[in-house]
Amino acid sequence: MTNRREFIQSGVALSAAPLIFDPAVGVAAHTEPRMKPALAIYDHDFVESRLFASVLAARGLPTHGIKGDVTSLWYDVLYHRWAAGPSPIVGLTGASSLFCLEQLAWKVERRVVLRAEHTQLGNNTVEHRFTGPELLSTLSTDPRIDRSWPFWSAAAVQGLPATPRRADKCAARAVGSALPESAAWEEPLVTWAIALKPTA
Repeated sequence: MTNRREFIQSGVALSAAPLIFDPAVGVAAHTEPRMKPALAIYDHDFVESRLFASVLAARGLPTHGIKGDVTSLWYDVLYHRWAAGPSPIVGLTGASSLFCLEQLAWKVERRVVLRAEHTQLGNNTVEHRFTGPELLSTLSTDPRIDRSWPFWSAAAVQGLPATPRRADKCAARAVGSALPESAAWEEPLVTWAIALKPTA
């Protein structure tokens, strides 16, 4: 059952969602075709992950919640989706959940094409390390990273190229504020996207 805090956070996400795609910030300014994720995965245990999912749900993207374990997600959802077609998926989960999904993805010719690792540093700060398409080099200076980085994550996964290329990679780093409601994590959180294996 949704509590008062989660209700307020969802309301904030819904009201702020249109800002995510402001061309002035850089995501929508790119003219090449963008990836169309089929599903967003989030972890119920993290407020950041729930906020990420609520923003994407407000934009019409189906979401699927987990609690660390990806077994049922794989057998009940992903196996069938990936057997039927490309179906890129995106998420914000713990690093161990992504590790399991990445191993499963390799078996069906899919790869992690975006990885943004978020690590708590203490002093109410979070370090973000990004690896993925070149557009991340501009997104890494996006002011949303400091204000509310799950909003940045939602923008990043919807701003990816439709066909990521192996050679079109960059790495970047930023430091931003933790969410006021955030609890301590036992592992880094990761914003990610999994799509068909790049061919060039």
